[in-house]
Amino acid sequence: MPKKKKTKKKVVKKAAKRVNRKTPAKKPVPKKGKAVKKPLTGEIDYSRKLQNTKHERFSQEYITALNVTDSYKAAYPKSSTKAAEANGSRLISNDKVAGRIEYLQNLVGDKCELKAEDIIRELMKIGFSNIKSLTGPSNIPLDISTLPDKTTAAIQSIKTTVTTTTNENGTVSETVKTKIMCHSKLGALTKLGMHKGIFQKDNEQKNETLAKFLAKFKE
Repeated sequence: MPKKKKTKKKVVKKAAKRVNRKTPAKKPVPKKGKAVKKPLTGEIDYSRKLQNTKHERFSQEYITALNVTDSYKAAYPKSSTKAAEANGSRLISNDKVAGRIEYLQNLVGDKCELKAEDIIRELMKIGFSNIKSLTGPSNIPLDISTLPDKTTAAIQSIKTTVTTTTNENGTVSETVKTKIMCHSKLGALTKLGMHKGIFQKDNEQKNETLAKFLAKFKE
């Protein structure tokens, strides 16, 4: 009988040891075919070409064309004009595309030593130009070669037409017509206003007025 008691105690001790043993935790094995995503760190290097070749072509075209529709059609030749206008507007608002375009524009500007002040100065010549500075008595155009650059900068094109006529007496006479076309004053002033943020303030005021107007109906 005492032998049986000893065997029971031994069995209990062995069982307790087995329960207290800790098995090492298994390391999770990544599934095949699924790459582990790494968090993006740092800023995007816009000096490198965009991975999307179509987006890169759009960016390259835009810095010269300055037109979203034409740039989009250059990148996507099969696109219609209507689709290019809509999709081009969305594409230029893409952060990567906008950043790439800004980098390319700055790169071109640095090479040409172009500054924002130079552009504004030229726009001011157009926006504040006066047609009276191009004509003399009886509205006859002045000799362009004698006018200062500040005045002639507003001129877009000059067209001269010479008409020769002969009367019954055989006298030959010439009629000279000169047509001067200037750059758009409204376009130049609009761009200057956008630069100064004038229209943005007006839009904010309009939005505030509209919000007050709609609030009356909610009450």
